[in-house]
Amino acid sequence: MAFYSLQHIPRPQLVSVLGEIQRVLAPQGAFALATHLGEGEVFATELLGHHFSAVGGTLFSQDEIECALEVADFTVEEVQRRAPRPHEHQSQRLYVIARAPR
Repeated sequence: MAFYSLQHIPRPQLVSVLGEIQRVLAPQGAFALATHLGEGEVFATELLGHHFSAVGGTLFSQDEIECALEVADFTVEEVQRRAPRPHEHQSQRLYVIARAPR
C-alpha cells in the first residue's frame, strides 16, 4: 500500500520505484495506492492552520500513474477519483488497485 507517498518521488524515478514495489510483492499480490493528481511540483508551508518550512511534492496525471504501473508489470484492476474536501489541498485524488504478475 502506498497512500499519499508517490508525490514524494521525483518524476524520473516513478517507474523504478513502482518496479521495486512490484518486485517485493508476492506473485499476483495486490497493490493499493492513493495520490494527488496534477501537473508539475507543488510546495506547501501551511496545513490545517499549522505553518512550517516549505515541503514539496510531484503531482502526476492519471495517465502517468497508469502507464508507469503497466511499465512496472502491474495490471490495473480498479481506478477511482474524487474531488478534494474543503480542508484538503485542492487537487483531485486518485485511488488505484493493481496486481503484480504471476
